[in-house]
Amino acid sequence: MGHEKCHWIAWPKLCVSKASGGLGFRDLKAFNDALLCKQSWRIVTHPDSILGRIYKAKYFPDSSSLEAQLGKRPSFAWRGIFSTLTLLLAGLHWRVGRGDLINIWADPISNQLQKREFCLVR
Repeated sequence: MGHEKCHWIAWPKLCVSKASGGLGFRDLKAFNDALLCKQSWRIVTHPDSILGRIYKAKYFPDSSSLEAQLGKRPSFAWRGIFSTLTLLLAGLHWRVGRGDLINIWADPISNQLQKREFCLVR
């Protein structure tokens, strides 16, 4: 009487959607990475926003946000955003468009990421 045991379940099983029989908990690390990646994308696509201008002045004054370095004594927020840049870069591709921004003498024509217009490919 009164000796009920606690039934432990692994975290990955808890994170299964309700439709698939789980409890529907979110994987908090993946959710946090998604939100930080969204901020990274915002800085890339809107470099003239107040957040983009602040980070550019402090962390990458002479380069683009995709070429930024962690820097000396970075803020907690920049550390998080910087940690997702590699995740963001993995999903980016260079959109050629009209081709008027391409310099065939200076731009390497390869699978490497360029710093022109970017789009997220799904």
